[in-house]
Amino acid sequence: MNRVRTWGPLILWMGLIFYLSSQSSFPIRPTGIWDMIDDYVAHVALYAVLGGLAFRAFHAEGISPKQAAWMALVFCVAYGVSDEWHQSFVPNRTPSVLDLVADTLGAGLAVWMAYRRMGAWQEEA
Repeated sequence: MNRVRTWGPLILWMGLIFYLSSQSSFPIRPTGIWDMIDDYVAHVALYAVLGGLAFRAFHAEGISPKQAAWMALVFCVAYGVSDEWHQSFVPNRTPSVLDLVADTLGAGLAVWMAYRRMGAWQEEA
């Protein structure tokens, strides 16, 4: 049961990202420059949550904060790559390197914050 609480939220969040990536279009979207800004903010936010959940899951397995941080970041980037590849098969969607950069930025910020919060400075002592 402990693993369900640890990994379940991460898996559910991955499912949400997959579901959103499977949509050909969204009912209400801003146009022009606001569409681009809204899209990147969404990527950063979705992957920030993913990064935090991934760090939490890896750290709960007894992995050191530093290793959990690196593993979570690599995991999120790999999931971002697979997400962009997945979008190449969805009508009206295209993969984007800039989306992957936004994903990595969001995941990286959350992982860094989680790493700092876990008292990782004690690890070096």
